[in-house]
Amino acid sequence: MYHDPIPNKSFPLNLSSEDAHARVLDPTTSKSFVFFFDAALCTPSMDPNTKQQRLAPDDRAYVRSPAINRLVRDIVADVHGKPLYIQRGACLHKRQEACGNSAAAIQETYSDANVFGFVPTKDKAVSQVKGAIQFDHARSLHPVEVFVDSITRVAGKDKTDKEGNKIDGLDETMGDTPGIYYGLFRLTGTYSAITAEGRNITPEMLGMYLDGLFRGWEHARSSLRSGVTMLGGYVYDHGHRAFGGMNLQDCVGDVRVTLREGLDAPRSTEDYTFEIVSDVLPRQMTRVFVSGSRMQQERLLGITYTSEMSA
Repeated sequence: MYHDPIPNKSFPLNLSSEDAHARVLDPTTSKSFVFFFDAALCTPSMDPNTKQQRLAPDDRAYVRSPAINRLVRDIVADVHGKPLYIQRGACLHKRQEACGNSAAAIQETYSDANVFGFVPTKDKAVSQVKGAIQFDHARSLHPVEVFVDSITRVAGKDKTDKEGNKIDGLDETMGDTPGIYYGLFRLTGTYSAITAEGRNITPEMLGMYLDGLFRGWEHARSSLRSGVTMLGGYVYDHGHRAFGGMNLQDCVGDVRVTLREGLDAPRSTEDYTFEIVSDVLPRQMTRVFVSGSRMQQERLLGITYTSEMSA
């Protein structure tokens, strides 16, 4: 039986699955996102300069928003088969020229230009487009402990003896594998219905991009970030094209996460308690829980998970 790392029983929906589905995927109402993922014995985001996990001055780990967007884009392209403006190995200059250096044509051709926005490559006649969905940097809730493991690579290599004759030999090189022991990360973001107006963003498109957010880590799994799991969180629907009675920080504060008393170094989600603060939300607002469970995501996001679609 599947057990949500964030217990659903602590977070009652108070909505039927049909109502929740409509709220989450309604492109005409603005939304705030508060999601959680954790990482154990891995490196969710490496700094290319230090070759280690990115750390803030307070020793909390963070994952930059462009990396989050990349995870989502890869699901949209590789699993759902949609063309993207910003895609691995693509030349943006050529794509912009193919669309006649027209921002409207770029948006019509590529869904990620509508959802995440884009910056033109050269032509000043093409204006920058702001994304309807904006994800923030994800940060760990507490300082993390960093480790660096050494690895050895041994491979065959031709060598020569003192007389210049070729002999079989071995080439041994050393390397490092960085990581963190454990971190619980909070990821926040917003969807602006006002920004999305006139862009033909459909419920199906919203479901596809939220699906990318939840399955992105599994799709991009590697030896360095094999221990990242998307746990779940909340979609706060404001019930209006503008943002309503709670700003994003209010929504963040509505999901209280507390480290168990006496613990200094968390090692799993079981070391935390999750609690909803507000029993009643401002008028028109709705709070919808989205778990890490595939079954619940099928109901809310309208995505059918089959073996052929498995990332």
